[in-house]
Amino acid sequence: MKLSTKSRYGLRLLFRLAIANKEIVPLSEIAEKENISEKYLEHIINRLKVVGIVQAQRGIKGGYILTRHPSEIRLLEVIESLEGPLTLVDCVGSKSCGRIPMCPTQWVWDRLSNVLRQELASLTLDDMIRHYTQNIAHTYEI
Repeated sequence: MKLSTKSRYGLRLLFRLAIANKEIVPLSEIAEKENISEKYLEHIINRLKVVGIVQAQRGIKGGYILTRHPSEIRLLEVIESLEGPLTLVDCVGSKSCGRIPMCPTQWVWDRLSNVLRQELASLTLDDMIRHYTQNIAHTYEI
């Protein structure tokens, strides 16, 4: 399984909002710092607005802000908001596959999907910030 660019960029976008400490951040600033197309980020931020993870501030000093503290925003919530239900293969969580009762591998994919979901549910934006500041920030400019 491979997460899409949407999820990877979405987490980077939210990281930038999280380290802004409740300051409103223009999308253009995030696009520049992360070297991501602002147009592409607009699609991502709109979805994050719909699900209530971010809030928009209009006007000349407009931009975006997190609606909750970074410790309350789980990575699973972000990824599933952008991708839909997270599973390794289509048959996990689906009742439409007629092979499930006799499939020798379905339980493997189900277990692995659950492990992945549990791990992402245990991680927050705050964990990302902490890891970054402890392991990466001293070598790069935030």
